[in-house]
Amino acid sequence: MLLATRYSLALITIFNAHLLSNGRSQGGWECDITEVKTLALTNDIVEFMALRLQKLPEATQDLLKLAACIGNQFDLSTLAIVCQQSVAETAANLWKALEEGLILPQSEIYKFYLDKQSTEIEQIPQIVNYKFLHDRVQQAAYSLIPEGDKKATHLKIGQLLLNNIDEDKLEENIFKIVNQLNIGTELISEQYTRNQLAKLNLMAGCKAKTATAYSAAVNYLKLGRNLLTTASWEDCYELTLALYEEAAEAAYLSTNYEEMNQLAEEIHRTAKTLLDRIKVYEIEIQAHMAQDKFLKAIQTGLQVLEFLGIRFPETPENSDIQTEIETTFANLGERNPLELAEIPLMSDRSKLAALRILNCVCPCAYQAAPQLLPLLVMEQVNLSMKYGNSAISPTGYAMWGLIL
Repeated sequence: MLLATRYSLALITIFNAHLLSNGRSQGGWECDITEVKTLALTNDIVEFMALRLQKLPEATQDLLKLAACIGNQFDLSTLAIVCQQSVAETAANLWKALEEGLILPQSEIYKFYLDKQSTEIEQIPQIVNYKFLHDRVQQAAYSLIPEGDKKATHLKIGQLLLNNIDEDKLEENIFKIVNQLNIGTELISEQYTRNQLAKLNLMAGCKAKTATAYSAAVNYLKLGRNLLTTASWEDCYELTLALYEEAAEAAYLSTNYEEMNQLAEEIHRTAKTLLDRIKVYEIEIQAHMAQDKFLKAIQTGLQVLEFLGIRFPETPENSDIQTEIETTFANLGERNPLELAEIPLMSDRSKLAALRILNCVCPCAYQAAPQLLPLLVMEQVNLSMKYGNSAISPTGYAMWGLIL
């Protein structure tokens, strides 16, 4: 398919250079091979296509420039937003490029936009997608934008997309918006606007991380941090903490442990409370485990638990385990185990933090400290029964059943 597209582009280029003609006298097509070779050797295809694009109506050229900023593929609704025209007007101005074969419709829906009244077009619910005939055509359209205007153009596109998106659809379209805005970051001088863009990069980084696109997540989160001021830990603490936490996790997931450690150190140094450092402790425990440093992970977890007021014996004995079992049964009392599901939700932040750390340490204890594992599990169960259930509680209950 790609090869066919390239051949199509080559034939169109040769035809428009008047090097291919219908030789009716000889009953076939004629081509000046020498001139074609000269064209291939001396003319850059992007430059040639740019000259061809400049022969289109100015309104069509303007649309193709903006479409090139969006990407090799684009849809009519998005293009209408960024060119600040109605969908009907955009479809009409795009028609010449379709006619010339410079862009290709991705379905037959575009035909609904032909010979329709403006009011009818606006009521068509389907999304109309197009793509450039070839990457070189997109590059040619993009080259028509003066170099000094490109960043401002991308910034304006991003702002228009952001201002015209419903809040409930922002996350769904976050990459499309942020990728445009990030190109023009150096043109944004107002710190409030830079902070807003930092929030959008945080959203994009989290979404990329969830999709296992860890390298992209690292980049979005780095851009977000770079938009902040040196006083951001005081001026916008929650945003700064979130960016550093997510960046540390993305670095760990990318196996860039050196960068993860640097980010973690910044959080430990600057975070206001122990509870604000819980997530980075979780990340550090997981990173130690990923590197088979199970004892280091356990040591880190036990230290944090001690900060939270929970202590375990350094070398647990069977008697310690038996004592904890008796305590757990005493907490259960006369309740049927099925009643555990009816326990109210846990709200104490320090207890929730303790559950998270216990849950992180358990897999490491299973590998490297089996005598400690029952104590960790029963502490989870006791916390849940005493202070309420959380999303982590079922793991503790299940592991307790296994231990019994």
